[in-house]
Amino acid sequence: MNSRIDPKKLKDKRYTTHENFIDQIALTDVLVANKIEQTDQESLTLFQQWVKKSEPEKVVVAQTTHGQLNIDWLDYKRNEKRQAIYPDFHSDKDEFEEKDSQNQSTKSDGFLSFGKIFSENDCFDYKALKAGLKSLQAERVKGIFNTNKGWFVVNNSNDIFEMTPCEISNDSRVEIILRIDQPEVQVDYFQKFIIRQNKKSFMSDLAINSDC
Repeated sequence: MNSRIDPKKLKDKRYTTHENFIDQIALTDVLVANKIEQTDQESLTLFQQWVKKSEPEKVVVAQTTHGQLNIDWLDYKRNEKRQAIYPDFHSDKDEFEEKDSQNQSTKSDGFLSFGKIFSENDCFDYKALKAGLKSLQAERVKGIFNTNKGWFVVNNSNDIFEMTPCEISNDSRVEIILRIDQPEVQVDYFQKFIIRQNKKSFMSDLAINSDC
């Protein structure tokens, strides 16, 4: 597991006391301080302090600028000894995964978490969806989408946007984490990116990467 964090966030108690942020660092094998070109010495010192108290030790600790990463970091296997410090905090995610076509929204410790599961028949316009996701002012966006160019996993964190091809899933879904002072995402925000609502066909079920 790889994680990139902006060291400046370590000066903000909304992050350093938030269960999700703490566990993201605790569970990662490769911890990268991102956007060093914008970071002050105090933030770097706090980053090193977080590194020193990590158990087990991180496989890789690095600093990078402009989101540039070493591709070899993706090859490290996850250390199964790493445990979440707040496992109960994530237990409601399983309940969310089991529900179909519902919107989930929660507020906690200065953050708003928004989640949506779409109909299995929804197909998104790849170009419009990508632009819409990148334009969101959010702390983190992750999801999986069926588009007219196939299925894609989306990860947008610390100003680094990734949209990676993947195998077919049962449905499209997204989870967004916002600060309370950031604009909320309306329930129907993603509707404008849906281009078709077709029922699954026999041929699309056979496809490895459907194009709706």
